Amino acid sequence: MAIVDDTARRALLRRGFALEYATLCWNVAGVVVLAIAGYAFAALAGYLLAQSTVVLAAGYHRRHSVLGIARTAVTAAAMLARRREPRAGRALDNPCWRLRAGSP
Repeated sequence: MAIVDDTARRALLRRGFALEYATLCWNVAGVVVLAIAGYAFAALAGYLLAQSTVVLAAGYHRRHSVLGIARTAVTAAAMLARRREPRAGRALDNPCWRLRAGSP
């Protein structure tokens, strides 16, 4: 164990306390953010419940949307194209793409 003089000891204690306070503040901020996110998800669930109840009670039916159908088709095509990533990752020896395929 090293012998530390009094001024160095005080400086180390100050640094240690500063780090401890920073860690505590960071943890409190994380808890606050998680609480806000929890309330936001609860509010979203309440809104969706109320909206779906109103729509079902009113008997409202949406019409087909060409834009919505096209968007869904583009999304499906993109998802199918991404299926080729693992094969390309193995061929290129890319570690990120190989991990997506589940083969390290």
